[in-house]
Amino acid sequence: MHRSVQYEIAQRARRRPECARNTPTPNSAAETRHLADVAGTEISDALTTLWGGCAPATWNRNRAAAFSWLTWCAAKKRWAAPAVPADAERRRENVDHTKAVPKTKLERLLSRCDIPLRDNL
Repeated sequence: MHRSVQYEIAQRARRRPECARNTPTPNSAAETRHLADVAGTEISDALTTLWGGCAPATWNRNRAAAFSWLTWCAAKKRWAAPAVPADAERRRENVDHTKAVPKTKLERLLSRCDIPLRDNL
């Protein structure tokens, strides 16, 4: 028997400590459902429940993992698998233009004796 998508996503989330607080415990019915019985809306609901409030990069990473797994199920295993619905689309990620302080500048700032250490940076 194939496990439901929500159960599989929950199993993947348990491997990541930062997602453990958002991971529901699957019930026994979820463990015995066939993948073909899972609707696309259930996948969207599971993704939203698990990572709806996370950062866009986290959402996109987990959405891609679910999409990849479902594609693998359909293409490689030939299982009847639902698709990720359009309402679970990728989220726009903000570009971070923050640059690291060069090592030489950092050493120069930290070696100054006329400025207290906490005010150097």
